[in-house]
Amino acid sequence: MRAALLAFKVGKHAGATDDAVDEDVSKSISSDFTWIRLLLDLLLDPFDDVRDSASNLLGLFSQEIIMSPAQPNLNSKTQLEVLQDFCLKARALADRTGRADHGDGAARSQGLLCRWLDGAHLQIAHISKILSGLEDKVTKAEKDLGHAAIENPVHPDFAAISYAWPVLAKETFSETQLEAIHQLYQRVFECAKRIWLAVSHVLCDDSPEGHLPEEMEEIEGLDTKDLLSYSFRAVHESSNLLRLMLQTLRLTPAPGVPFPPSVVFQDTGYLTFEQLSSLRHRGAFSTVSLTFTTCCQLTQNLPVVFPETAGSNTLLREWYKGTINCIMSQASTTRRSAGIPSLVAGILTANAESPSFNEVFSELEEIGKKPVTQAETDGSNLPQVHALNSLREIFKSSLLSKKAEAYLARTLQLAANNLKSEVWAIRNCGLLLLRSLIDCLLGTGESKAIIESGWDGVSVRISYNKYPTLPGVILGLLESANKALGEDVKTAAAEAVFPALDIIRRAGPPESYRAELQGHIEGYLDSHLWHVREIAARTLCSFLLQGDWVAEIQRLLEQSEDRANRIHGVLLLTRFVLERKTSLGAGVSEDTSKLKVLLRRLADESDNFKTCPVVKAAYLEIFNILASIDPIVNQSALELIVITPGSDSATVIDKTKQYPSSALLDSEAVIASVYHAAAVADTKVLRALFLHTLSKDINTTHRMLEMIPAAWKSISTLATIEGLSNLYAEVCTTTAATSDIKAAAITNLGDLIDTLIQQDRQAELLNLPFMATVEQTWKGLQQGEINPNLSCAIIRASGSLMAALALRNTATTGSEIDSQMAQRLRAWGAMIADALDIDNTFDTRYAAASSLSSFFTGFVPSSWSPAFLPALSALYDALIDDDDEVRDLASAAAAPVVGQQMVPPSAADRLAVWMSETFFNHNEFQDHLVFRLTTGNSPIAGKSDLTSAAEQLLTALQFDDSLFATEEQNLFIDEVRETRRWQRELIARATGSDNITSWPAFAKLSKWTEEGLKYLVRMVRENSDGPLGWTSDQHVFAACARVLLCAVAVVKVVGAESAVGEALKKFKEVGQQGGLHGSLLEIAAAL
Repeated sequence: MRAALLAFKVGKHAGATDDAVDEDVSKSISSDFTWIRLLLDLLLDPFDDVRDSASNLLGLFSQEIIMSPAQPNLNSKTQLEVLQDFCLKARALADRTGRADHGDGAARSQGLLCRWLDGAHLQIAHISKILSGLEDKVTKAEKDLGHAAIENPVHPDFAAISYAWPVLAKETFSETQLEAIHQLYQRVFECAKRIWLAVSHVLCDDSPEGHLPEEMEEIEGLDTKDLLSYSFRAVHESSNLLRLMLQTLRLTPAPGVPFPPSVVFQDTGYLTFEQLSSLRHRGAFSTVSLTFTTCCQLTQNLPVVFPETAGSNTLLREWYKGTINCIMSQASTTRRSAGIPSLVAGILTANAESPSFNEVFSELEEIGKKPVTQAETDGSNLPQVHALNSLREIFKSSLLSKKAEAYLARTLQLAANNLKSEVWAIRNCGLLLLRSLIDCLLGTGESKAIIESGWDGVSVRISYNKYPTLPGVILGLLESANKALGEDVKTAAAEAVFPALDIIRRAGPPESYRAELQGHIEGYLDSHLWHVREIAARTLCSFLLQGDWVAEIQRLLEQSEDRANRIHGVLLLTRFVLERKTSLGAGVSEDTSKLKVLLRRLADESDNFKTCPVVKAAYLEIFNILASIDPIVNQSALELIVITPGSDSATVIDKTKQYPSSALLDSEAVIASVYHAAAVADTKVLRALFLHTLSKDINTTHRMLEMIPAAWKSISTLATIEGLSNLYAEVCTTTAATSDIKAAAITNLGDLIDTLIQQDRQAELLNLPFMATVEQTWKGLQQGEINPNLSCAIIRASGSLMAALALRNTATTGSEIDSQMAQRLRAWGAMIADALDIDNTFDTRYAAASSLSSFFTGFVPSSWSPAFLPALSALYDALIDDDDEVRDLASAAAAPVVGQQMVPPSAADRLAVWMSETFFNHNEFQDHLVFRLTTGNSPIAGKSDLTSAAEQLLTALQFDDSLFATEEQNLFIDEVRETRRWQRELIARATGSDNITSWPAFAKLSKWTEEGLKYLVRMVRENSDGPLGWTSDQHVFAACARVLLCAVAVVKVVGAESAVGEALKKFKEVGQQGGLHGSLLEIAAAL
């Protein structure tokens, strides 16, 4: 659509301006009614950008084109009359469904009609007519809101005026016309006010999502969703319209400019103030806040447009007083103060002298500072909540955040102080304000991983020179929290320091305060709260990225005085420094030996180390990080857990049993044991660990299996692979193993098979002992409970296992697979096809695509038999899946089959060609081809009958008029494109085949097509078509196109004199006479 718009506006005139219209392209489009029909139909497309582009294209037509016949050869209506008929249909459809896309499309068509009308009097009359219909609907809503919500939506009418109004705003008018436009202004405002009064009780309820007034409960077909949607859209579109109309006040004053009456402007400001102060529906007050902000900004234009009015700041001052009154009197809600912050932000965006930014900010700050105890309030009336939320809105606003930067440091202090409040609501608002302040300092465009990783020791994240008072505020927060911690007060006091720590952690410390800050933060390593110690350790990590960090760790340990909390905090710091340096690519090998000595001394001398499981778990976690860095470090660090190289499995288990009981410690001890087993290349240790942990803690067992691939990645001897594969197979058949444990094992086994195949070690793979018991392994996976995780793992690994079985089979038989293997391939292909069903979850479909990738990457036969067709059909389905991740994986799987790597659409084209070339003479593929042509889907196992075209059309014609349409599961697939793809293959292969007409499948196709054409002829005779006609629905169009594409293919094979040829000829005659969709007639004529 955007390309069409560009061609229309510029066309061959590359140097033209944005407003230029290529007359040749314009005439070409307007002379072809199919183009007009398509553009009109697209006005009701589900996607907003499509509707917008279609509307813009149609809006570029000249009056000559607009008044010309739509179909000159049929002496038809003019383009304008066609649009008028379309507007009536679109409005009826919007009233019937109430859907947002239908309402918007109907509104755009009315706006387009206003643009096409030639003359201001016609345009004013058109808007007046829309308003009359709107007034009738509002009256009905005032009398009976429940039935109006079902039968008479008002949002399409408000939106229609919104699209039509800019036509008037661009022109100048006579005094008589201006008087008529002023009346339109007043009528629009009255409609907006009346509908607000009618629906306000719905949107102002504290729980609007679940609110249905008692008197409406008996109305059939009405539920809370219908009423809430009607109410929200009414306020949303009416507020948008008011805002649009007031924008004319920004124009330069001149005679005839259609400015709104000043009374309408003032009334709109007061109306939006009332709405914002009472609304509880988040979407509604988001829209109204934009309108109120516009009113506030336009107060500065009033003296220019209306010189006779009083001072421009009078209205602002009144609204500001009203806002402060709301802050002091309104109950705080779960909606984060609802629209009150938007009132404050709107007033400040006016950038007026009174009330000034400093005045407003200071008053909010004073309100936010007022102390309150839990005993003084029941939590329902807290001005502090509204004040803090209003300050947060100021910092979030793109229009105000720059000016607010000067107040950032003191607001940070205010927010942190409120974290110490006894009242939860105030603490919560303080925390939200802090988050906004940190976002202002550090930005919001970073990924979660970057935010969590912290400062890299080099980049400048905050210019502390820009905020000279910020370091002092951070230091003050740390000092005050340190005192609070020393007095052993509540957890809230410790949490008050989190923002300061987060800023330093993400941006690094200011150099001028580095030593003082480090000293205070080190004090938090002693905290009795784990999360405080962890955040302090993560923050201190930014201080130790340069210099001798091991010496600093040693100093901190020496100062610990063997306190468990302190030792744990220092160990956490050690771990975070190791992880951060490793992620930044900094070498740690030189520090490893010193760190090992330091940790060994801690293990020998600390009593808490021997008795505290938390300390020992943190200690082992450091070892596991060291072990993951490189094998040399791994070998030298083994003695840290007092397990020496060569220890047998019994020794390892004995050592793990010595640890005090702790789930975290058990997990880290088992990971350490996995690294130990890898160091000595002993898979017996892993099996012993599996049996031991399975009886003790299944979560630890699961963690152990997950760690094996990472720990053993550098060990690839045949004995090791044999031991690992045997272990995974045993886990899969162990009755006591849970679904998640089996899932981890089968995933590891599949990855191991893939690795061997990629390394061209097929011979070693086939000789592995587990290959002799693959069937038992597969059956073991099916026993017991199968949760979604295990189901996906089985699907994912099945491709690897099938590739291994196929390799073994061809190694035995020579080149071709035997009948048993063929049966397995068919069953597996059917399973994968079922997993790729669009109704399945993404994880299931992704697992199926991964399975196909493993199979076709690992096994490409020298000769293809029909037994591969189910899997190939599933591969094609994956190439047209809704998710691009699935399609990309499928294109990688298709590369070994078609001979080259392609993007998914090209891979689908090439795979269809390849399958046709390879299997065209097989009956099974012939049935497959016909099934694809006539249904658009892959063949269903066990079903040979084709769904008739009549049945498909009747299904497509069933109209869903529910308020919220069910979204298509697959938005990527194009049914017409799919039919064309397989039609090309049928025609291409039939050209070189003499016996195609003798196919049973071709006979079925011919019969299906002939019956479908006869039904289409009957449908065309009984139903008139046109813009927004019965063929405008995409599913109906696709069903019709499918029949016609099949008909063209059959006629090209057997000739125009056949029964199908005669039926197609009859269809073309009837279709031309009945004004059928031009695109369908073009398909029928493609012979």
